[in-house]
Amino acid sequence: MIFRRTILIILMTIVSVFSVSSIKAETISPSYYRKVIQNVFSTTNIYEISKHDPNIDDAKANQYLNEVADLTIKISKLTDNFKEYKGINNVYYINNNVGKNIEIDKLLYDVLVLAEQYKELTNGYFDISIGKIIDEWKAIMDSGEEISKNDFEQKVTEIKQIPVINNGIELTKDDSKYYVKIKEGVKIDLGAIAKGYAVGLVDKYFKDKGLTYYRIEGSSSSLVYGENYYRDENMFHIGITNPFVYDYGYLRVKNVSMTTSGDTEQNELIHGKLIHHLISPKTKQPENNYRLLTIINDDPALADALTTAMFAMDEETLIKWANDNGIKDYIVFKSNKEIISNFNNYEFVLTSNEEDPIKATLKDWLIVSGIVVFVAGAIYLIARKKEIKE
Repeated sequence: MIFRRTILIILMTIVSVFSVSSIKAETISPSYYRKVIQNVFSTTNIYEISKHDPNIDDAKANQYLNEVADLTIKISKLTDNFKEYKGINNVYYINNNVGKNIEIDKLLYDVLVLAEQYKELTNGYFDISIGKIIDEWKAIMDSGEEISKNDFEQKVTEIKQIPVINNGIELTKDDSKYYVKIKEGVKIDLGAIAKGYAVGLVDKYFKDKGLTYYRIEGSSSSLVYGENYYRDENMFHIGITNPFVYDYGYLRVKNVSMTTSGDTEQNELIHGKLIHHLISPKTKQPENNYRLLTIINDDPALADALTTAMFAMDEETLIKWANDNGIKDYIVFKSNKEIISNFNNYEFVLTSNEEDPIKATLKDWLIVSGIVVFVAGAIYLIARKKEIKE
């Protein structure tokens, strides 16, 4: 009898430890100072600093997070092409004052300079001057199926007649003052770079303050990671979503940015064509070669621009351009469900591409629990048999 009770106590302890460990693994939450900034770049940015960072305390966290929030809001207002702000010569103001030499804030000047550099780098696949064309496609998306097929085709024909203006943005500086002038036909749209530029400045700010353990979210599309205090090797595990299944895998990263562009959130199916917000400057229409494209890069502003540019390229052009320009870490989910996966500097872990991860976790737990119960039953029967003999 004593032997049987001892066995049962041991088994109950094993099962209890297993269950508690599983629950603990699911419920422990890392501790962060957190700032949520809403209504910036038409989305929400989230900045987090680990409370275990050796260079942070309550007072510093409050100061740092308030300062980067102010910086983010300022950049959002400067790059806004939908709304004017009193006393700010932002993109909206520039677009409504064609042909005038307008003094602008250095932050906006720097974004515009970068954008023009990226236009040259991508052979014109990234172009902030095609706002008029983008607006026309957004109007079509807003109309949805209400637009007739004939009107839709007519509208597409008209859009393709809108010219792309070469050298339409003139940037100058004089005695620490910064100016921009746009030509007729140009409408600036910084939606494909502004957010990446902002989170890049926040990343630099955190590094300048000596911070190590933090993460930055420019919504879900423009992400920056310092180091992760709460995992082995200080790595973040960042999920990669396959648009055709629930889950695909994750990357182990730190001290890097990750940017994603795709047609999975902003789209409308109109007369058999999937219309989205990523417009090719070459064809003047949304291309449907891919669904999602993710780049890992040290510079979030560059990554933001490149995902937009590469999304507009055909596959042959994309692969050649990436190879020629040293873009070594990216993944593309094509519209035909094929995958272009190219990770050279970071570890990618493939997970189930069929199951919901929560269901998979439950399934694993049930399998292990079944094994434990089976073993427990076997030991119990052995103990019972021994007891009967005695």
